[in-house]
Amino acid sequence: MEKVCIDTDVLIEYLREEKSESAKAILMLKKSNTKLAVSSITVYELFVGPLWLKRTEELQRLKELKTWLIELPLDQSAAELAAEMDTRLKREGKEIGLRDTFIAAICIVNGYSLLTKNVKHFKRVSEYWDLEVLTPKDVISM
Repeated sequence: MEKVCIDTDVLIEYLREEKSESAKAILMLKKSNTKLAVSSITVYELFVGPLWLKRTEELQRLKELKTWLIELPLDQSAAELAAEMDTRLKREGKEIGLRDTFIAAICIVNGYSLLTKNVKHFKRVSEYWDLEVLTPKDVISM
């Protein structure tokens, strides 16, 4: 794995539980010099709760993440792919929600695998598009 985008659920577990599978997987990826990224959608998801609840300490920890994570934006290419994905998944009865659709499109456009615990949603995407979906367990067992 050369490039991995980390999903919100994995980062939340990483921040909350030092000995979690997510934390172990992220540390392994960091040590292997894998390019680690986060989507701009995940940044929103991570920041909205602490901002709303005025959790200053949590906000500081989130800002520290950005020192070693590349932020992948929702650009025009990703937005167009997300529109195509959302349409097809809805037609197939396999809708995954707009935020996850954006995250998947951002990963695909930028050539990143996705590290997530939400395999159910993202495997629907990989049925039609080239998205490698990894769990923390997958990374640990490599």
